[in-house]
Amino acid sequence: GNFVLLGNYVDLFNMLGLPETTNVHDMGDAALKVCGDTDVPFPAKDHHTLSQNELCFVAAYAYETFVSGHGFDARVNFTTVTETTYNGATVSVGWQLGAMLYEIN
Repeated sequence: GNFVLLGNYVDLFNMLGLPETTNVHDMGDAALKVCGDTDVPFPAKDHHTLSQNELCFVAAYAYETFVSGHGFDARVNFTTVTETTYNGATVSVGWQLGAMLYEIN
């Protein structure tokens, strides 16, 4: 399956240096690199605002949420989305869309 991620997950995946579409396994590998592998350079992005320890915590928490909380296996793909097209207009998406989807579900 393929799931869409919005909001802070987009920022997290960018800070981890992950592509727009990736799977749970690759996300976990990126989290491990940030959390403990001193031979791998820290992924720095222009919008980077977290320390390495903070990014480690957020990445590990997100990974465990996906695997232990939601039960996704390593092959599940995620696509991060920041905008979409609606009635011919480009619309930014974020937590608001997620909140609406949550409410109607």
